Amino acid sequence: MPLQLSTIALMFLSSFLCLPPYLAMQLFQRSRRRAKRHGLPTKRFQVAIGACIAAFIFNLGVFALTVRALHGGFASFGQLQAIAIAFAWIAFWTWLILSLTLGRSLGRGEKDR
Repeated sequence: MPLQLSTIALMFLSSFLCLPPYLAMQLFQRSRRRAKRHGLPTKRFQVAIGACIAAFIFNLGVFALTVRALHGGFASFGQLQAIAIAFAWIAFWTWLILSLTLGRSLGRGEKDR
C-alpha cells in the first residue's frame, strides 16, 4: 500500500509507533519504584523496562526509515512497518491493562500486610 508524504500522516505514524512503548516504559518505571519502596522484587519490572526500550528504539528506527523513504518520493507499507505496529499494539494493550490493574494490586498488597 503506497504512502504519501504528509505532515499529518507523519505525526500520526510517529505517535502510533513510538508513544505506546514510551507509555508502557513509564508505567513500568513507576511500578518498579513503588515495588522497591514496598520491598517487593523489581527484576520483572527491569526486564519489562528493557523490552519497552528495545521496542521504542526499534519503532523509532522503522519510523526514521519510513520518513527517509517518503522523502525519497515513495514508500510502501511493508513487513517492517507491520512488525513495528505489532510491537506498538502489544505495548499499548500492556500499558492499558497494567495501568488499570498493577497499581491497585501493589496498593492492596501493602494494606493486606
